Amino acid sequence: MIFVLNVLLIWKIWQGRNWARFTIFIIFAIGVWRAVADTVVALAPESGLHILRPVAILQMVQLVIFG
Repeated sequence: MIFVLNVLLIWKIWQGRNWARFTIFIIFAIGVWRAVADTVVALAPESGLHILRPVAILQMVQLVIFG
């Protein structure tokens, strides 16, 4: 399913559709944000910081997008 979505978006970008470029950018930005958040969680000691809430929210958003 994700492969088909990627092929469709690449095809639409090739045709010059700006909405497809924007969609690819948003998916990329969410991936980068999640990677950074996971890195911060992995590197942060148990200091009582509430950094898990943004990660949980990002996981829910990713589940809705890629469900």
